[in-house]
Amino acid sequence: MSYYYVVVIFLIIASLVAIGTIIYVIIDWLLERRKKEEVEEVREEVPEPIIIPEPIIVPEPVIVPEPIIILDEVDAIEADALISDDAAMQYVIRERGAGQGRKGEINLGVINEHFEAGEVITLALLQQRKLVSKKERRIKILADGILTKPFTIKAEAFSKEAIKMIELTGGTVIELY
Repeated sequence: MSYYYVVVIFLIIASLVAIGTIIYVIIDWLLERRKKEEVEEVREEVPEPIIIPEPIIVPEPVIVPEPIIILDEVDAIEADALISDDAAMQYVIRERGAGQGRKGEINLGVINEHFEAGEVITLALLQQRKLVSKKERRIKILADGILTKPFTIKAEAFSKEAIKMIELTGGTVIELY
């Protein structure tokens, strides 16, 4: 008879474990279902994303520089009256090669006296002709004097009037940076 009780107890325990497992599975299923409903409710509350269209890229217009009238002789006052700052800056060429350190200055009137038409004027050439000190590492071109010849001038800085004078005599401005 003792085996009988052991088998009955075993069957009762097995039944309780089976019932417990079924209850666990049902509760787990109900909890998962509730979580899905909550997620769907949250999704309904979140507004649809706003789709921003790609920006339309309009190409910049090609700016044609104003034609410059070439003069035989020009001074700063006349140059300032004949050409706007913006028009003059359209013709400036920018190149690498600027020096570092002490900056000297020279007037276009001095350059006009010491150089021939068409020459390319650089800091080294100005130093070679002893028009600026050997200590200078950069140069600024100023508009004092009268310009009667076209030059190509390479310098780190120019006054706006100097740029205008150089361009109005048919020269070229190369700004070093």
